[in-house]
Amino acid sequence: MIGAVAGYFAGRALGNPAMGIVLGMVAGSALLYRVNPGPWNRP
Repeated sequence: MIGAVAGYFAGRALGNPAMGIVLGMVAGSALLYRVNPGPWNRP
């Protein structure tokens, strides 16, 4: 969610807010997955 908002502002600065939202969501979900992979990836 935060990544989508940050991506929106970054994309708006670059002239493409929709692409920024998509990239922000992908980057945000990837970051969350790295921080907290969940019960299916525990050693």
